[in-house]
Amino acid sequence: MYFSDTYGLGHQQVLTGFFKSDTDLRHAREILTDFGYPKEAAEIIEVNTCSRLVTKFAKYLFASFKDRALLGISLGVVVIFAGFAAVTSLYLKLGFYEIAALFAIWFVLISLSIVVCSLIGALVAALIGPVIAAEFQPPAVPEERNVLLSVAVLTPSDPEDIAREWEEIGGKVV
Repeated sequence: MYFSDTYGLGHQQVLTGFFKSDTDLRHAREILTDFGYPKEAAEIIEVNTCSRLVTKFAKYLFASFKDRALLGISLGVVVIFAGFAAVTSLYLKLGFYEIAALFAIWFVLISLSIVVCSLIGALVAALIGPVIAAEFQPPAVPEERNVLLSVAVLTPSDPEDIAREWEEIGGKVV
């Protein structure tokens, strides 16, 4: 018998489970208490809470602005074609190189306006983004959390038994 075995200084095994809801987490903690572990023995770590909020906010913004962006693009294309149609009488009187120069100028001006409008849009989004985020309330859905629950097991047979019980309630052993 080794000194570390006698005084419990051996390497302890830690069992970690991944759960997606509060009810699964509660059941997992009840399973631990059934196996004789106190509630303080389990450590709970919540995963990706900030990125989940950002993802929900981005989905909300994309859904609300998608139709408006498509409408703006289609109106821009119509205006460009209307401009081309309005000056077609001029194009008939011009030579090939003059027409090419006009198309190049149109292309540069349209590209420059796209860049300027994008910068203005980014500035407006930066200014009013926090206001929109403060007013944004995600729809009421059941709270789904990504939670890790870890516990230092006491006996060598506990990891398999606890893992089997956790998987039955929908958890995943990591």
